[in-house]
Amino acid sequence: MRNQFHPDSRAVSSLVGVILLFGFLIIGLSLYQATVIPSDNSKAEFIHSQEVQNDLVDLRDATHNSGADTLSRSSPVTLGTYYNARIFTINPAQPVGTVSTKDSATNITVEPNSSSESTEWKFSTNYIQYEPQYREYQDPPTTIIEHTLIYNSFELANTSQTRSGQRIIEPNRLVIPIVEGNVSITGTDTVSLRVTHRERKSVDNSDNVSVTFPTRVPELWEKELASENIDNVTITTTPTTVEIEADVSEVIMYRVELGEHETDSSENRITDEITTS
Repeated sequence: MRNQFHPDSRAVSSLVGVILLFGFLIIGLSLYQATVIPSDNSKAEFIHSQEVQNDLVDLRDATHNSGADTLSRSSPVTLGTYYNARIFTINPAQPVGTVSTKDSATNITVEPNSSSESTEWKFSTNYIQYEPQYREYQDPPTTIIEHTLIYNSFELANTSQTRSGQRIIEPNRLVIPIVEGNVSITGTDTVSLRVTHRERKSVDNSDNVSVTFPTRVPELWEKELASENIDNVTITTTPTTVEIEADVSEVIMYRVELGEHETDSSENRITDEITTS
């Protein structure tokens, strides 16, 4: 017979064990949430940063190729980051990104036949940039397309690095991009940007030609062109401009418009500028 004065405590011991195991589980999940998930998400954001930089290289090539063959194109840009799916833990809200055009503030100036009497031509253009809003990746770059040169700008480190080299200087000719359009898209999805060809003008050149571009990174242009070791080209920079003087036989100027949808602004601005000069 069971002793009525000493009740059975085995059920209480089992309950205490379950509570302890549950507590260890909660602590483990908390540590996982606080350490592993941020690290994993930071890796996902870094991978996305590399992928979106590739998207901008493709976008640059789309604008350049549209200027060369007069065909319009579409180019995708993935704005946001997708984290790995979680079952027992929680991800923060998906980070967004912004792709936009930025006015270069000053014009591109082209002076053909610079050693003889000539008229300079001036054209306004835009930069294209992607700016992320990551949650874990510290000091991610803003990626910028500047006159075909693609570079990453790191704000906290106050430095810039070339991502893809320029495509203005080609054998025996200069190819000058004029990018128009007003784009500012923020989100998480992949957007398809429309590169619409507007105009292409080729000018024969019998002497040196001088082209002055506005720039935010004159030091990158100097380094880029020095590394390419291009003959018959000299470069002069100021804090806000880069001047390329080249002995080429042809100058090509093309105008493309960037937008989510094709627009109707098809006036011939390059031809009008050259004709009236």
